Amino acid sequence: MLKKILVVGILGVTFTCCTTVGASAELSLNQSGYMLSKRPQKSKVVLKNSAWELQRWEYQGSRVILVPKTQLSVKFQDTQVEGSSGCNSFNGSYRLVNNKLSIGTLSSTRMACETDVMNQEFRFLSALKSVRRLRVEGSSRLLLFYRLDGVEGVLDFVSQQ
Repeated sequence: MLKKILVVGILGVTFTCCTTVGASAELSLNQSGYMLSKRPQKSKVVLKNSAWELQRWEYQGSRVILVPKTQLSVKFQDTQVEGSSGCNSFNGSYRLVNNKLSIGTLSSTRMACETDVMNQEFRFLSALKSVRRLRVEGSSRLLLFYRLDGVEGVLDFVSQQ
């Protein structure tokens, strides 16, 4: 009898102290200080008529060094997104439902630039198309969380307005 009580007690403590990573979990990106929250935000996010410039980019827990003198930006209209990807401009559609963001197929101009700029542009557009969640902090900061090739990343934008 004492064994049964002991086993039940240990199981109770185990289930109380441990949780499975599920839909309400928070995952942190190594060394970045950003939290990827899967919990719904308290207020509904509105992106319409907002413009943002990339200030920081994290991938695989490390900061991505941006090519100097390139501007990476996004601007959201009703259901359209557009911006600068460093060398070319891009546009496409987006959907925001229950604070979950999905960006559709993106079209881009086709100017040729230096190889490092073109590589950065490809990675930036790939990251944008892989965005799943976002967080807006005040009216001056937008965090876009994405998953690309099984790895988490975050695009950290500041308001251009």
